[in-house]
Amino acid sequence: PDLCILHAEAEENLLISPSLISQREMIDNDYFYADQNVTVENKVIDGNAFIAGKDVDVKNITVNGSIAVAGQDVKLENVTVTGDIFVAGQDVEVATSSAKNLFAAGQKVEVSKETTITRDSYVAGTNIAFNAISDALSIGGNQIEIGENAIIRELRGETDNEATIAS
Repeated sequence: PDLCILHAEAEENLLISPSLISQREMIDNDYFYADQNVTVENKVIDGNAFIAGKDVDVKNITVNGSIAVAGQDVKLENVTVTGDIFVAGQDVEVATSSAKNLFAAGQKVEVSKETTITRDSYVAGTNIAFNAISDALSIGGNQIEIGENAIIRELRGETDNEATIAS
């Protein structure tokens, strides 16, 4: 078949091609990893993922649960999560990813236009650039930029300085 169901609930099915599964390591439990420099890639995790380090790079993974990532420089790229993404760091980048909810905090936080959050995004930081799709966005920071490609049904924000919303 062209598609295979990895996780099925009444209203949320995660579908991936069999060729993608064969290229990724399967992990059937919660996943824990911490080190100075961390790269986690090409995995399908049937559980929650907890990842920490100074420099953290998470890419090309699917998590059938939630993921929590912390570090100084944190990058999530092409991460598909059936639950929530929790991410904190000095510099945080979430690119080409999807989840139910996003909780992100950092000195600098960037959420790219290829990211889709089906429910709520909560973002706090000194410098924030948000250009994703999210049902609702609660945002607080020093400098906030909502990009022209952002799609947000409900926006709640607070800043003492400059906020830019592209039209």
